[in-house]
Amino acid sequence: MKGQLTKPAKGYGLKKPEPTFKPTWLIQRLQKPLVPKDQNKPFMPNPFSFGDGKKNGGLSDEAVQLLADVCRFDYMGSGEYECGGVQEAFLALAEAAQKQEVIGTTLTVPAKPPRIYQGADNKTLHRTKKQLTEEPKTIYVLCQKIMLDHVTEIVKLCALAEPLIDSKVRDYVGLPCALFPDADDHNSVGWLELDNGYLFFADKEMFEKMCKLFEVSPS
Repeated sequence: MKGQLTKPAKGYGLKKPEPTFKPTWLIQRLQKPLVPKDQNKPFMPNPFSFGDGKKNGGLSDEAVQLLADVCRFDYMGSGEYECGGVQEAFLALAEAAQKQEVIGTTLTVPAKPPRIYQGADNKTLHRTKKQLTEEPKTIYVLCQKIMLDHVTEIVKLCALAEPLIDSKVRDYVGLPCALFPDADDHNSVGWLELDNGYLFFADKEMFEKMCKLFEVSPS
């Protein structure tokens, strides 16, 4: 019929749309679990990680116990982390993992040490410009395969341009302190991005444990 729209032949005139992602705003810091003095006792989560928000940030008791020997949640001091965002991020990742759409992989990115950091004697120290040289560092990532390029760009920002990434996100990230552990302020070694639901790590052991939890074989 004249003027009627016809469907183009398969493979012609069609372009696969580029995936879109939410701007990164909330990044939950993760710390190493506290090893119990009595090895017969289970790892205990920090009951104060989520302040006055939902119990365990919305995570079930079962999920908390599964995560207890993998990581601890650093207290972020904002209700935006306490009302279910952590649960939703983990759930999105778990659902993608069930569909085999998640990758656990290693990135080598340029990183720069933090200009100001806490020394071993608890004094605030400042690096000179000559000391702020870039070095290649290893980061471990657990994310949906479709997100990998996007996640790589965010991780590069976190590793290289801390003042820039800190101006774009809700709270301090602290990745350079974990990558250059000559100071005593590198407690955080893993991070959960809540807006798109992915994880990245400076600690290989935490990465491998999290991959095992999601039944993803690290590459």
